[in-house]
Amino acid sequence: MFAKIVAMSAINWTQLYKRYKGLWVALLKDEVTVVGHGKTLQAAQKMALKKGYDHPIFTRVPPNFGPMIGGIMLGDLLSLNSVKK
Repeated sequence: MFAKIVAMSAINWTQLYKRYKGLWVALLKDEVTVVGHGKTLQAAQKMALKKGYDHPIFTRVPPNFGPMIGGIMLGDLLSLNSVKK
């Protein structure tokens, strides 16, 4: 049995980041169209539901943007290392 290889293209979230940084967003399947947003996941979900979208994709837009290492932003990693125990 062979695995199906699916080609994925990069999605430019530059405008999404500029407008929604630090907020939760509800996106359509195209991963670009915003149907809800808010400071909390529940606020983004409520807005999406009000617009008739009951199964959007949710993500939180980071407040800062920088290099990523294994899914963690470098700035966050450095902050974790500077926390005193």
